Amino acid sequence: MSVRLRRDWSRVQVGPYDTVIIVYLPQGGAGGGAGGGRGGPSKGLAIGLVVGAIALAAIGQFWGIALLNGALGLGATSAIGSTIWAAGTTALLAGGSYLLSKATQAKADKTDDRPTYGVAGGGNTPRSGDRIPVIYGRCWNSPDLSQPDYTTYDGDDQILYKRLTIGCGKYSIKSIRVSGVTMWTSDGGLTPPFTGAAIEPIAPGGTSSLVPGSVISVAAVSNNQLPKVVDFPNWAGPFDFGSEAALQTKIQLDFSVPSGCYAIPDAGKFQGKQFSATWGVLFEYAPCDVDGVIIGAWSTLYTESQSVISTRPIRFTRLVAVPSGRYAVRARNIGDPDHVAHSSGDFNADVTNVVVWEGLRSHNAETITRPGITELAIRIRSGKALGVTSYGDVEVEASRILPVWYGETTGWVEEETDKAVWAAIDVLHNSDYGANTPYSEIDLDRFQFYADNVSEFDRFSAVIRGPVSVYEAATTALGVMRASPLRLGSIWTMVRDEPKAVRKHVISRRQILKDSSGQTFNLDLSDGSADVIVEWNVDGDPKRRREKRITFGTQTLNPKRMAATGVTDSAHAIHIATWAAASAYYRRERRSLTTEMAGRLFLPNDSALIDNWYFDAYQAAGVIDRDGLVITVDSEMELPASPYVILRARDGKEWGPVAVTQEGDRLTLDAADVAQAESLSGILLANVINKQTQAFTTVVGGALTEVQDAWLIRAVGFSGDTQVGVEAVYDAPQVWDALAEPIIVPPPPPSSGLENDTSVRVAWVRGKAVQRNGAMFMDWAVGRSTGATLYAIRISYDNWTTSEDVFRGPESSGTHPLREFEGTIRIRARGISASGLLGIEVESAFSLAPALFDLSNATPGTLQYKSFLAGMEPVAIAEELPALFGYEGPKFVTIREPGADKPTLYRLSEDGTAWNKLAVEDYVANTITAAAIQAGAIKASAIDVDYLSAISADIGDILAGSININNRFQVAANGTVTINNATSGARLVITNSLVSVYDASNVLRVRMGIW
Repeated sequence: MSVRLRRDWSRVQVGPYDTVIIVYLPQGGAGGGAGGGRGGPSKGLAIGLVVGAIALAAIGQFWGIALLNGALGLGATSAIGSTIWAAGTTALLAGGSYLLSKATQAKADKTDDRPTYGVAGGGNTPRSGDRIPVIYGRCWNSPDLSQPDYTTYDGDDQILYKRLTIGCGKYSIKSIRVSGVTMWTSDGGLTPPFTGAAIEPIAPGGTSSLVPGSVISVAAVSNNQLPKVVDFPNWAGPFDFGSEAALQTKIQLDFSVPSGCYAIPDAGKFQGKQFSATWGVLFEYAPCDVDGVIIGAWSTLYTESQSVISTRPIRFTRLVAVPSGRYAVRARNIGDPDHVAHSSGDFNADVTNVVVWEGLRSHNAETITRPGITELAIRIRSGKALGVTSYGDVEVEASRILPVWYGETTGWVEEETDKAVWAAIDVLHNSDYGANTPYSEIDLDRFQFYADNVSEFDRFSAVIRGPVSVYEAATTALGVMRASPLRLGSIWTMVRDEPKAVRKHVISRRQILKDSSGQTFNLDLSDGSADVIVEWNVDGDPKRRREKRITFGTQTLNPKRMAATGVTDSAHAIHIATWAAASAYYRRERRSLTTEMAGRLFLPNDSALIDNWYFDAYQAAGVIDRDGLVITVDSEMELPASPYVILRARDGKEWGPVAVTQEGDRLTLDAADVAQAESLSGILLANVINKQTQAFTTVVGGALTEVQDAWLIRAVGFSGDTQVGVEAVYDAPQVWDALAEPIIVPPPPPSSGLENDTSVRVAWVRGKAVQRNGAMFMDWAVGRSTGATLYAIRISYDNWTTSEDVFRGPESSGTHPLREFEGTIRIRARGISASGLLGIEVESAFSLAPALFDLSNATPGTLQYKSFLAGMEPVAIAEELPALFGYEGPKFVTIREPGADKPTLYRLSEDGTAWNKLAVEDYVANTITAAAIQAGAIKASAIDVDYLSAISADIGDILAGSININNRFQVAANGTVTINNATSGARLVITNSLVSVYDASNVLRVRMGIW
């Protein structure tokens, strides 16, 4: 340390780690006294006395005023003197003349002049459950405290112990600074202002020889003045160490006598002089429970007293070993009383011996380690050479150590790296704070390719504090290189926005569903999306924040602010901002379309040539015949040049478009278009054209217009059960002109791992019992899986002793009729890939209760049932079998054969070309499953059966006969309705006009209604 006067400042060079302290001294001289002579006191002394006396006046010490006036050459009644005197006569505090005399003495008691030095800690102590940060690359961070700071006293020095949490994982500490002043560097060690401090990085799972990691501090004990016996309360405390603290084996007591210890007589010849006095402390401890409730007797923990004369602070740290247990501690001041009478009885003495309890801590004997976490231990000793005394603002520059993949030969090597790809892999793989994804499920070849081939603008240095999702963290890391993570089946890979040498996909108009395509062009850039202000931290230092404005088009009133997280240099930040602004300006055209699932792999940011097609319909006709690819229509169509047609399939969906050649009423379909339409729709041409017994297939002819451009796929999602929606943005070449970046041909996406148990597993299955009219059904749904093309659903009524299949197909929801059952039904679902791979079944359950009839709409003489036959197949009753051509009636027809006593049931064949007679064995349960019997088809005179059950349709009004359901629900021929819960014993009976209640002895107890 050296002194440089102001006149030499211009010739002094300040080093990068130097600490500069500027001291302003009062401008004194040999000025005269009141008369201006040279023999009076100096102005410097006068200024010093003014300061001293004003301070005394502020606290009530008025006797220094005369001394002040004399020093300034003023009379005792001068304006200044009288003013200060008047202000100071409000009180008289002992010891004031001593303080003033000390300020004016040339020499003093050397023992009282010895300085005491202090050092203060501080920082953020995280709460329970707070996330530990993860640092990538090389950047600055303000680490949290691993435990509260604590201090000890060693003579006149104070020692501060700090233990900081750098973050999860391994790090190399590069620099440390305190309140903006560099304290330590990995190259040069400690800087001069911090002489006497010690630094120790603690590796994950390691221990510290510098700062123990098992010290518990009681926050309530801090600068607590200890009461004396005569005070109320006369104890400070008790204080326990908290419910989460380990059992105590060694207790640290920190206390001080901050004002010194002395006595001053208030009369006699020694009035105003200092004499020795006694200070003392008594600490007691007692057992307590986890709630801090005292459960045992108090015992002496530590006691100490001394008789001294001192005006400087006296500080102590004492460590006391105790039996292992949970304790509470209290303390009091056992020094001299505040006022002591002299033995002569002529005067008293005022005693100054205040004791302050500075800290209460517990040192645990066990060694505590923190696996997976890097820490930093700092120990600072106060002293004359220490230039910085406050350590609440500590910043650490750390460089992350990560596994780096060098291929199969070398494998993984741990090293310092700021490559974004290795940060992303750590997010995916790390088991402590990441996704714990095995390397076998990460596309290492693709990540390594970008690590080896991208040499600029691919560095990521940032602090990630949770909680954030794995995808969000990996996206943040890869975002600095215009990339993002992607999940393909069970494999994690990455995609990057970069110039493309070839277009990976071609989505032709044959693959785009009609009326599913749309384009938008954003003309409004007032939101500032193309006017970007990018912000970044130079060298990863939050205190060196910079910004730059990048604009394409015109500047706006509200530019978009963009925080370039992880970017640490200007060139990289400007590159990212240029890409963002250019993309917003040039990529304003967006495209959406729907296509059939066709086994292709669309990845985000894939380049694709997409056809945009528009069909202008001219004329419609009906197909009356087909011969291979030649169809004959019912009327000659007027078509434009190069015509196309769209056919309406049997399921009502459009099929095509298909190019045609016209010869009168004959149209020849293009073979390539037919093959493409069959592939996309999954419907063969033969199944599109109507059969003889069906209505004509509709064909619409017209003109087709196609436009093809380069697009970037942005999103792909399900659109129904067999289709996907694709969103794309126009791949404007001006973006790559602005970036002037070379083309890097990426490797292909992974071919393995796309189809496995995980990729076809459904997320969930739900079942719900619903009543529809008089029957119970199950509505079911499954969570869609990206790898599944089919879903298989089954249920069990007996906890999987037996089960029945419900559904197998591409739909992800549906309904299914349930048996008459009361209890729990279990449902399972699984996905099935295109190759037949079965996913893992997932299960849930739901409750089923019997269906309830609603009789609120019953009227005297009638009982209206609504759609009791829902779920049954309609049956037509006819005199003879209907003609097949053009027939669209029920699949079942019953007729009375000549000479037969009972009607015969026929069923229409699957191809609609014949009526098949059903034998008796064909009449089994669930054979008839349509919604209703055709209205008016069944008459009472035409039904001759011995037994009829499970009727669940709307059969209108019942005007004759009776109904009896197990003697519980009865409808008499005269319309009387009787409902009872039992036929004898205790029961409730309800009729049209009466409610009756019987006891167990069949005695009528309650009757309400009309009788």
